[in-house]
Amino acid sequence: MPDWALLKHAYGEAEDIPDLLAALSPDPKAPVWDPLWSRLCHQGTVYSASFAALPVLLATASGWAPAERVMVLCLAASIVSGRTVTGDQEGLRTEYQPIRESLETLAREALRTPALSDTEFIYMAQAVLAFRGDVLWGDHLDGLSDGEFQGRCLTCGHDLYLVIGEDGFFTTAEEWVKRPDTRRHAIEPADALSDVADWLHAEALQGSRQALASWIRHLFGSTVCPVCGTRLSVEMAIKEWATAVWSS
Repeated sequence: MPDWALLKHAYGEAEDIPDLLAALSPDPKAPVWDPLWSRLCHQGTVYSASFAALPVLLATASGWAPAERVMVLCLAASIVSGRTVTGDQEGLRTEYQPIRESLETLAREALRTPALSDTEFIYMAQAVLAFRGDVLWGDHLDGLSDGEFQGRCLTCGHDLYLVIGEDGFFTTAEEWVKRPDTRRHAIEPADALSDVADWLHAEALQGSRQALASWIRHLFGSTVCPVCGTRLSVEMAIKEWATAVWSS
């Protein structure tokens, strides 16, 4: 076991982490989750204590039924995909790399559980991709649960809203909620899928999640920038925006 007093989390020394880990519960509303998450993955920043908690999160998830693992695997995935690391970033990532494969296996099992809601399915798919090392979708796939992604036109550099979900499939450069007069361009679904897109689509269909499968086709489809009129890939627009945020 690590010497938690020598490790750090968002609020200082990590001596309180063992008690929080001992209180882990499959219930997403359990009181342990807020303090644990805020300490180990604070606004996307992770710490030495965050990585040290991964073996415990793995052991806990291994002992729970697949449908019970959503919260614990989401926390582990957020730690693994954290964009800002306080401490020896390379050393921490390297030390805990070997358990990522085991975490990915548990997330794949959870992903195929019929009991999951579509939102939980999205979170588990994102976790699988995070453990696999997918920098973009391991961090941003949860936009499907919100129904909106932020993007950026690769030609004119304008920031965009990419709406995919129950509110429709369109791109706009302006605030669109409760504003039906906002200029919108349709997002066209992809005819053919490959790699990550094909895997996500196949998993959704295997789980009889037809609506979600349609959303995935749109996520990897194309649209038109409402500012400059350039046709662009939805995926590339999201990646362009994310890259700008990561480098800022």
